[in-house]
Amino acid sequence: MLTDRDIEILKFINIYGRTFLPVLGRTFFNSEQQARNRINKLYNQNIVGYWNTNLITPRRAIVLSSEAKNYFEDELDITPKKVQLGMTTIYHNMVEQMAHYWLSQVGSIERTSVAKHGATMHHVPDMILTLPNGARIFVEIEMQRKSRPRYDDIFFKAVKDNPAQVLYILPQADQVQSFASFLPNWDRVMVIDIDTLIENVQKTGKVGAKLQNDLRIG
Repeated sequence: MLTDRDIEILKFINIYGRTFLPVLGRTFFNSEQQARNRINKLYNQNIVGYWNTNLITPRRAIVLSSEAKNYFEDELDITPKKVQLGMTTIYHNMVEQMAHYWLSQVGSIERTSVAKHGATMHHVPDMILTLPNGARIFVEIEMQRKSRPRYDDIFFKAVKDNPAQVLYILPQADQVQSFASFLPNWDRVMVIDIDTLIENVQKTGKVGAKLQNDLRIG
C-alpha cells in the first residue's frame, strides 16, 4: 500500500526521471539505510525499478516502474517524465536533487529547461527559487569551474533577467571561497556548498548563503 510519503517520493523521482539512495537518505529519510529499506519494499511491490550506473557509488539509480507511471496518468493526472538514462550527469543530478528538496522548504522551487524557459529568459539557470516575499533567485549547481569568459557571458545575460540573487551551490565546502573569487563581481551573487545549505535549512529554515563580496580573497 502506498503512503502519502511514498507518493511524494514518486513525484520527486518523476521531476528528474530518476533518483539515488544517497539523495533520498538526505532528503525524505534520516539515513541511506532507511531509504534503502523503504525503496526495497516499493521495488518488491513493482512500484520502482533500478538502473545500474556501473559506478562504485551510486551503484544504482531508482526509476519509476511502468505500473507507477500508469498510476500517475490514471490516478494523479500527472504525465510521467520521459528520461534518457546516462552516466554523464549523475553527480550533478544528485546535488541538484538534494538542493531541490531543501530549497523547496524555504520557497517555491522550479526546475528549468531551455525548451520551457528559453524563449522568455536570456539565461536559463538550473532552477528558480521564488521566496514567499516574491523574490526570484536563480540557482546554479556547479560541479566544476567553467572558463572565465563563459561566466562573463552568463552574467551579462543574467543581468538582463534581473533576478533578486544568483545562488551558486557547490559540492564541497573547500571550493566556496576560491570559486567566489573566480567569478565576475556582482553584488547579487551568493555561494554555498550543499552540506552547509542542508544544515542551514534544517536548523534555521533559511539558506544562509554568503555574499560573493564577503567570500572574495583579497
